[in-house]
Amino acid sequence: MIIRTITCHNVNNFGASLQAWALCEYLHRQGHDVKVIDFINQAPIPGTTPPQRSRKRAIIEHPILRPIGRTIERWRQRYWTPRWRRFGKFLQLIPQTERYTSLEELRKNPPEADLYIAGSDQIWNVRAAEGNNPAYFLDFGHDNTRRASYAASFASSTLPDGTADIISERLKRLDYISVRESSGLDILNSLGHKGTLVVDPVFLIPRTDWDTLADKSEVKGHGKYILLYAFDAGELIMRTARKISRATGWPIISVTPRRLSGVSHNCPIAGPLEFLSLARGASLILSESFHALAFGMIFNVPFFAFQRKENLNARLTDFLSTLGLSDRLVTTDSTPLPLTMDFSKPEAILSKLRDESVAYLDRITAP
Repeated sequence: MIIRTITCHNVNNFGASLQAWALCEYLHRQGHDVKVIDFINQAPIPGTTPPQRSRKRAIIEHPILRPIGRTIERWRQRYWTPRWRRFGKFLQLIPQTERYTSLEELRKNPPEADLYIAGSDQIWNVRAAEGNNPAYFLDFGHDNTRRASYAASFASSTLPDGTADIISERLKRLDYISVRESSGLDILNSLGHKGTLVVDPVFLIPRTDWDTLADKSEVKGHGKYILLYAFDAGELIMRTARKISRATGWPIISVTPRRLSGVSHNCPIAGPLEFLSLARGASLILSESFHALAFGMIFNVPFFAFQRKENLNARLTDFLSTLGLSDRLVTTDSTPLPLTMDFSKPEAILSKLRDESVAYLDRITAP
C-alpha cells in the first residue's frame, strides 16, 4: 500500500523528529511504501489572523525578498548551527516527498497515496499555529484516498472556546481516528466522533533499534548523571534537579535548547541521536517533555515529570495515569522523590496498548 503521513517532522524538537521516523519505519517494515509529506507551511493559515510582524521582519517577508531570506535562513539553520545540522542529519533517515510550503500547494498537487495518515504528536493542538492548519486534518487529496489519524494529540484536555465546531467539521474528513491520550478520546466523544486510543509511534519500535540509533550519536553518556530536558526551566524542576544532584553526587546534563545556569553541563546543540544516547545512559531523567518520559520507559531509566506553564499538561498526566505512574509527577517541593522505579507493571500495560495499536494499524492498512 502507498502511504503518506503528515506531521510536524521538520522542527527543532527531539520528540517530533523521533516519532515521525518511528511511524514511517514501522509501516515500512510491514511492507508498505511510506513517505512523510514534507510540509513546511510558509503561508497564512486559512481562518487565522497572522501575527504582527516587526518592520525588519516585514522587509524580509516582502514578496520579492522572501525566497532569498528563507533560503538563507534554512542554510543557516541546517549547516551553520550545530544543533540544526544534527537535526538535518537525522531527517535524512526519513523518506520524504517533495516539499510543500502551503495548503494550497497540497490541494493543487497532492501526493498520490492509497492512505493518508495524520500523525502523530501535537498536530491537533489548536492553541498552536500547526493545530489550526487544515492540512493536519488531511483536507487535501482525492476523495477516494483513505484517511486516518495515528496517535494525534490535542495537547490539552479541553479545546479553546469557539473551536469545537471547526474541529468537529474537519474530523469528518477522516475514515479512522486514533489519538494518543485518553483526554483526546473524551474530546472526540464530546464532538460526536469515535476514536481509538493508541500508543505513540516510538513504542512501536523495539528497544534494540533505538539502541542502534543511539550508538550513532556523536555524544556518549558515561557514569551516573541526571538528564534534564526543560522547556520552561521553571523553579520547581531546577530546584529538584539540584536537590537530587546534591544528595547523589550525580552531575546534571541539560539538553534544553538554551544554556541553563546551575547545571553541570549544557548540551544545547544535541540532536535526536544525542538525545537518545544521553537518555539511555542517564541514571535519572527530569523533564516536562512527553517523549523524554517515553524514552525513559523504553530504556528503563527512572524519571520524574513536571508540568509546563502552558496548558499542555494532559500529555503528561494522561500518560502517567494510563501506566499507573502518577506518583512520578512532581507538583511541589514536598513530592516524594524515589530514585528507583518498577517498570514491570507499566511495561505490561504498554504491551497491551501496543497490541491494540498494531491492530488499529492493521485495520486501516487492510486492502
